[in-house]
Amino acid sequence: MFTIKRLFSKTAIVLLLFFVAFSLNTNQVFAAASDVDSDGVLNAVDNCQTTANANQADTDNDSLGDACDATASTDVDEDGVLNANDNCPFVSNASQTDTDSDNIGNSCDLVDDLDVDGDTVSNTADNCQEDVNATQTDGESDGLGDACDPFPAVSDLDEDNDGVINSIDNCQLDANIAQLDSDFDGLGNACDPTDSRDYDGDLVLNDADNCVVTENIGQDDSDVDGLGDDCDLTNNYDPDGDGTESEDDNCDLVSNPDQADSDNDGLGNACDTTSDDDDDDNVADDVDNCPTISNSNQADGNNNGTGDSCEAGGGLPPVAFERPTGPFGIKINKGALVTNSPDVELTMFFGSNVERMALGNNNTNLIHTGQESVVGVKKWNLCWQYSMFQTPNTCAPGTYTVTAQFFTGWGQESELISTTINYNPDASPATLISNGLILDKGTVYLISSSKKYGFTTMPVFSGLGYSLKQVKRGDASLYAYGGILDRPNMPHVVGSWILSNKTVYYVSVEGLIPIPTWDIFVANSGGSIIVQANESDLAKPILPIMVKDDPRV
Repeated sequence: MFTIKRLFSKTAIVLLLFFVAFSLNTNQVFAAASDVDSDGVLNAVDNCQTTANANQADTDNDSLGDACDATASTDVDEDGVLNANDNCPFVSNASQTDTDSDNIGNSCDLVDDLDVDGDTVSNTADNCQEDVNATQTDGESDGLGDACDPFPAVSDLDEDNDGVINSIDNCQLDANIAQLDSDFDGLGNACDPTDSRDYDGDLVLNDADNCVVTENIGQDDSDVDGLGDDCDLTNNYDPDGDGTESEDDNCDLVSNPDQADSDNDGLGNACDTTSDDDDDDNVADDVDNCPTISNSNQADGNNNGTGDSCEAGGGLPPVAFERPTGPFGIKINKGALVTNSPDVELTMFFGSNVERMALGNNNTNLIHTGQESVVGVKKWNLCWQYSMFQTPNTCAPGTYTVTAQFFTGWGQESELISTTINYNPDASPATLISNGLILDKGTVYLISSSKKYGFTTMPVFSGLGYSLKQVKRGDASLYAYGGILDRPNMPHVVGSWILSNKTVYYVSVEGLIPIPTWDIFVANSGGSIIVQANESDLAKPILPIMVKDDPRV
């Protein structure tokens, strides 16, 4: 009996311990599977275990449900800016940057509505962000609007069908193949309501105005030469009052109505201090062995008292009868068409036996113009009445002609050579170039040999070897129209400088002229732009090498 009780007691203790251990394990299992807040979401996956939130909302995605997240309703994106003031409440952006001021921060603004040019088209959609173009016209569909595209659509190149593309046409909607622009305002006569009207504003129409560019309401013309007094440099000018105008007077400042000129030197006796030396050889006629032919050395090979110059055949060597050798030429400012100053530089071209020259302005026969030693380059003023006179106080805008004539040491003369230039004090520096690239009113022109050529497309421009870095802004309206550049492999125009196999060539009408040295290149006003030659260029004949002051350039 005692044994059974003791056995029962031990068994009871073991069973009791087993029951306690079993109960503890069971509580842990049921606790994990329980739902403390009774929201239908087990604690193991509940983002708010002690606060009922069946929808498990977690606005700021921080794994803490809104029901128990103290910041969920005030600063969802936790960027330190309360939702009420946050311009991007769901995207962290502490700086609150809003470039287009539309109250939507950049961090969450899918469309930036900034409009720099104010044409109501936002930058992100504007095909010309800095040029107003509300219509967004893009004729060639290249993504660049016509308003800022220097090369417009091919379909719009020649709207008036006059053979001149819109980009260089001074009347795009009125056919005017000649491109006449009488008042040089960039608008052709065909579409300019003021052309051929009254350029100088003196109430006299251009067609009837005897001074088109100088105001002269009275139209006075004292010498009845068709040129008004206000713009006629030789108008009725007779300072000595002998009845012969200065232009024809062989003694401008000494009265000599008879215009006597015993030695036929163009200087009347009344003002010729060498009238007792008819041949102007500084030997007085009474001791001159040849008084009518200049022979300062008084050579008399046969000692017969008659100078060799007056012997049969003049007593002169054959060289005395040789005409000056050419070719002859004259350039103003290296061939420029326009100058903004009356002070210019003349470049003369002549042969080896030329020793003297004569120059004059607007004086085709060089009357009263003295001779001087020949030079290759000379400073000049377009408003000198004659080369020996002073510059006038004023110089009116307009076209000026400079004439030159060359002479041998024996007095043999060349033909008269003339060239012209337009004086426009308002011309921009870029306008004055004779070769280069000019951007004018959105169009790029090649200026070569003082003519302008328009590019049809950017591929043509770059294909011919040119770069936008070489372009300068300027006024191309005064240049004559040279043509259209429409193929990237076409030959370069006359006046271009091209490079092939380390040799620079000048493109002339006849072919390619090689330049042997840098000095020769500079002496011929070598262009600032040298481009790579193409196959079309190299198909032209190679001419003799260039020489200093080459008249072919």
